[in-house]
Amino acid sequence: DAVKMNESMLSQYPALLKLMLDFVTSTMVLIFVFLRIPTKVSSARDSERLVGEIADIEWDSTLLTLETKTSTFFSSLSQFLKLIETEKNLDSFCSVILFISLLRMIQCTAVHPRLALLTGTIAKAADNLLHAAYLILLLITTFAAIANWRFGTYREDFSSMGNCLLMNFMMMFGEFPDDWAGLSGQPNDMTGEMIIYVLLYFITVFLMMQNFLLAIIVEDYMNVAAEIKENLVEQEFWTDLHSCAMASYKSFRYRWPHLGKLGKELKSWEARLSVGFEDLDRTSLFHDQRSITEFIKHYKQFDFLAPPLVARYGVDTGERSDEERLKIETAVDRQLWRFFKGKLPNLKELAFECITKAADRRRSKYSAPDPSTTNSLPTIAQEDEAAFAVQPTSNAPGASVDLDYAMRILREKSAAAPPPPVD
Repeated sequence: DAVKMNESMLSQYPALLKLMLDFVTSTMVLIFVFLRIPTKVSSARDSERLVGEIADIEWDSTLLTLETKTSTFFSSLSQFLKLIETEKNLDSFCSVILFISLLRMIQCTAVHPRLALLTGTIAKAADNLLHAAYLILLLITTFAAIANWRFGTYREDFSSMGNCLLMNFMMMFGEFPDDWAGLSGQPNDMTGEMIIYVLLYFITVFLMMQNFLLAIIVEDYMNVAAEIKENLVEQEFWTDLHSCAMASYKSFRYRWPHLGKLGKELKSWEARLSVGFEDLDRTSLFHDQRSITEFIKHYKQFDFLAPPLVARYGVDTGERSDEERLKIETAVDRQLWRFFKGKLPNLKELAFECITKAADRRRSKYSAPDPSTTNSLPTIAQEDEAAFAVQPTSNAPGASVDLDYAMRILREKSAAAPPPPVD
């Protein structure tokens, strides 16, 4: 139970993180609005006042001292600069809010499978991309250290470690150092080493590492696209949006039960291939019969909710070819023929035979039991179970095919079938 609780808590972390991020973003928006409105209203008036104070200083007046004039000027100027700084800080704060909102908007595209190509690819490739980033950072740092040591005294773009890291980062996008091949007509002693340095960086980082990154992204993109293609319930975005809107409207109008509660009830029904009107009516979750009718009418329009096709020995999921299904049916027939030694009985005959044997054993063995051995006698149910617990042999003809799967399907169908009435 503790393990399940921990797994449940871990599965809720992403949802809690999203909720916290939305709360922080909303709070930041409110703070920005409360700070921005007063400054926006008063900024024009304050700017006009400060500019007027600076313009009204009587620099040629002999009644005012120079100290008074300069004090008034710098006081107004400092207030004006403070006003500009406040505007810049609010703009920076707004940029942070917009950046977080952009990331949240990208994350929200995961709500639909076809829109989740970006987020799904990033999520699958995150681990490989992270380790590729470690490798690229190591290579760039190593190349930058070499360039700073060897070319730092000759070139401005390699004069410091920061400049070297910036230049190596720009070289990843094809912006190489100026005149790195010495084609300007002023070659020096370092031209040959610079050419070797640039070529090594071009091959190692520009060609190989960038292609590694591209291969990682393309591979995970293809995996995500394959998962979307295998998704049976996925439709086009606007179709799904219309279906959700109609389902919400009909759920309110016809008072359908909560989908989570209904899904939990249906999930508890094992070995059911389809659900009909009577099944939904027995749940006692729907308001009336019209509610059930509209529920079935709405959801039966989706192809992925159609009842599965039941073949001769189980559900036909479409994953097996006709040849594989024929092999399974042949193998099951052989096993049943060997077990029943002749004609294959139906479920009614099997049940009647089982009941007859149990009745015969009851009359023959337990008509006059010995009191001293009563506690050690097996029950009829136990003997029935031992008598009919027959397993297929591994050396039987056709045993190379999936006999376990076929026999399991047959046993499930036999167990699910109701017994015939007995007088």
